Formats: sequence, structure tokens, C-alpha cells
Amino acid sequence: MTERHFDFAVYGSTPFARLLAVFLAEAHQKSVILIGAMEAHYRLAHGFDLSVAPITRPETWRLLAKSESASRRMLTRLGARRAMARFDPLFLASSPDARLALSHFAHMASAFDRAIEAIPDKLAPAGYQAITVRDCLMLDRQELEPVLLLGLETRGVVVSPEAESHFGNDGSVSIRLAGGDAYAAQTAVLADDEAIVRYIAGLPAHPLLEARPMISMLTEPTRALGFRLRISLDGAMAFQRSTLGLAALAFGQEHRAMLSAGSMLTECGSLRRIAQSAFTTLTTADGAGIAGKIGQKGPTLIGGFGPVSAFMAPEFASWLAGTADRSTEAYIAARSPDRNINASRVGDIRIVDSGVERAA
Repeated sequence: MTERHFDFAVYGSTPFARLLAVFLAEAHQKSVILIGAMEAHYRLAHGFDLSVAPITRPETWRLLAKSESASRRMLTRLGARRAMARFDPLFLASSPDARLALSHFAHMASAFDRAIEAIPDKLAPAGYQAITVRDCLMLDRQELEPVLLLGLETRGVVVSPEAESHFGNDGSVSIRLAGGDAYAAQTAVLADDEAIVRYIAGLPAHPLLEARPMISMLTEPTRALGFRLRISLDGAMAFQRSTLGLAALAFGQEHRAMLSAGSMLTECGSLRRIAQSAFTTLTTADGAGIAGKIGQKGPTLIGGFGPVSAFMAPEFASWLAGTADRSTEAYIAARSPDRNINASRVGDIRIVDSGVERAA
């Protein structure tokens, strides 16, 4: 059987992976195959997509400012208006290191024209310092998935939930689908955290990359919250759905994760879980994302950029296509997975499952 050849094989299930494939296909006229199950199959969310995140590096804020508008325009062209909503997320910090990191984040966000408001202690969850960032864009993954799937198909992107894949040292990949169809791509891209964790066998021994456990939970409806979206720098995130149930994510094993999530939702009283799942995500030793190859061979990795990843897809697509400007090239080169973590120049806020927060 003759193989069909593509420029890129993108692996991932997140909006970032799908938008990356869309931009490669439309903006750069590349042939693309996308390997990754629709996230709705997971039942529970494995992440949030938000146009702001706890970031202290000015170069990341500059890249985000440059790419966010292009992402919004693409989502609008795809017909995803119903999947985009404006929120004022609440950012929380409890431990001393987390409070320091929150202060640095607030200062940097304000410098990049984000509207920041400190929340009085009496209005914040007990034991937390809090700020809100006004008018942030959040993506509804359930609404977005069918829109992205249609957008991929109309742009000629082949989509498959699973594939047998053999990665070459030169960055290429040979692919065989369940039905027997054979494909090959010149460049394989592992385009989200879970894809990297799944396909990189040597991850546990890598000095920079860390696979960490997370818990995803869904609760019964509870009282309406003043701030529906909450992100704790001590290791948890929660979003109140329209049904008043809470979708929550937290680092760590079950007991610690429940404590971390529950502590920022104390006004809800006792939370009753109706569903829960465990999964593994990617973090780095210096808190910054990664982009590039390990040891200059194998697939290209893009991960660890957090909730803002989907809004950075245009710049990463330009980089992969070889059309990025010098500032984007420099930004991504500095975030190689081979960088020296003992002399990191890109370290940022790092949330760990112990509930400790530090700014590198």
C-alpha cells in the first residue's frame, strides 16, 4: 500500500493542538494529519483555556499579546463565537511563596495593560490573598470541539483518534491507522502535555521534564459563586458551570487534590463529587514551557505553556512553518528541552503538587 505523505503530524487532544493544525493548514498551506481523541470522550476536563495565566516573564506576555488577536480572529472565522466567553477570573495564593508569585504576576499583568483588581480579604476565601483580572477570554471545550473538527476537515486535515506511530530520529513519523491506512509525515509534533507524557519513553529520567499526577472532579450543583473561575497558585483550578456544578482540577493524589480544591471553595460548604478521574500532566523544573526536540532528534515537543497555550497557536505554527519573526524564534529557542536548568534564563512560576509555589 502506498503511503500518503504529509508535512506535519500533530499529536494532541487540546484546543491548542487542533488550532495549531488549523493554522498550519490555512495560514501556511501545509498538509497535516492530526492524531488525538476528542476530549469530550474523557467525560471530565483535563484543562482550561484562558487568555491570561500566572506569568511573570515579559517575553511571554509579549508573545501572547502578539498572538491572541490572531487566535480570536481564527476562532471567529471557524464559527466558534458560542465557545468564547468573557470572565473575570479570581487568582488566589495562600502560602508565602504563592503570595510573592501572585504579586509578581499582578505587576507584570498590569504592565501589559491587563485590568487588575485586588480583592479585600473579607471577600476572598479564608486564608487566601486574591486578585481578579478583568475581561479575560475563556474557551468552552465542549462547544469548541465540534467546531474545530469541522474546521480541520474543511481545511483538508486528516483526523484520527488513535494511530500506531514510529518516530524517526530525523523528526519524521510513520503512521498506521486502525483500518490499515498508512501515512508518513516529515515532521511529528507532540503538541500537548499528555501527548508528550504518552509518547516520550525517557521522560522520567529527563532533568527538565516532570510527569505529575492531577485529579479532575465534577461536583453536584452548589451555591452560586461570585467568581465562577478560580485559579489557585497553590495548585488547583475550579470553574462553576451553568448548572452550578463545579469542574475542578488539582495537582497531586486524591486526598491532597481534594484539600487543595476545597480550600478555595469554602463558601460552598461540603462538596459532593459525582465524577472523578486521574491523569498525568507535564511540568518543568523551571516552570517554563518547552518547544523543540530532545537531543536534537525525534519528534518536536510543545508543552508546559499552561492555560494560554491555545492563544499562542499562531506563533508556534509560524515557527514550525519556518516563517516566524526573530523575536518568536528567539523566544522558542530559549525554551528548548535541552536547556540548562541550573542556569535557566526563562524560569517562571511553577505550581507543584505539594502546594508550594515559587518564582524562578
